[in-house]
Amino acid sequence: NLKKIIDNDSLLTDRAGRPEPAQTHPASLLAEGAVPEHEDTLAVVAGWGLAGSGLSSTVSHTLQTAQVTLMTQADCTHIFHSSVTQDMVCIRGRAESIGSTCPGDSGGGVFYKNRGRYEVVGIVSWDRGAAGCQDYMSTVASRVTSVLAWVRMQTRESDFCN
Repeated sequence: NLKKIIDNDSLLTDRAGRPEPAQTHPASLLAEGAVPEHEDTLAVVAGWGLAGSGLSSTVSHTLQTAQVTLMTQADCTHIFHSSVTQDMVCIRGRAESIGSTCPGDSGGGVFYKNRGRYEVVGIVSWDRGAAGCQDYMSTVASRVTSVLAWVRMQTRESDFCN
């Protein structure tokens, strides 16, 4: 039984000259090692995945968001076992709000609000293969701080909002 773990599931695109989608705001990159790691830290996940659940789900033509909770590395490992590495961060939908990640959200951002501004924590990567959007579902994201050096090298000519 061969098992392959993909670390640093990340991609950069060039949006120069293209209009930003409505209702978007710049987000800062986290400083290295700055991912908050305590239970019930509120975050937001964004993506263009399925909207709805079950047979009524459709592909979204607008950016969707959901409130999620950042999980500790210990909780993440407990759920996903050895499939999780230190280059990953886990989130789960919040019990008091409807929503989580959905199929098609991969590549979307996970954002943490720190002192009034959003910072990118992760990039949605994978989950347990659920067939639809399930409230309170856990999801694995690439940990942005693990690829910061690479991002800065690839974007050294760019402006950051740090």
